[in-house]
Amino acid sequence: MPELTRRRNPESPQECWHIHYGDVHAGTIAIRAGIPHDEDPWEWHCGFYPGSHPRECTSGTAVTFDQARADFEAAWLRAFWPAHTPPALGRRFGRQRIAMPDLIAMVS
Repeated sequence: MPELTRRRNPESPQECWHIHYGDVHAGTIAIRAGIPHDEDPWEWHCGFYPGSHPRECTSGTAVTFDQARADFEAAWLRAFWPAHTPPALGRRFGRQRIAMPDLIAMVS
């Protein structure tokens, strides 16, 4: 069963982490730029497209990275688990993941 993992986005000028469920980009946690100093510096977005309904996607802000991560995980469990477990993701994304290997197999 895939777990949520995070990978630092090296192209972002601010600290930014991409959250993945298996090989699907499931959301982002990042430092917010251009906000007043008295507002939460971290922002998180939970959801992916295509594959989820726009109303399933959620976001929020947090004072610390750890709080943003905990809030993200809670939103993931509430909105996406178990609706987007591997069998469900396979049905939604299967064509995209399988199309290229099948094409290569047919040509080879």
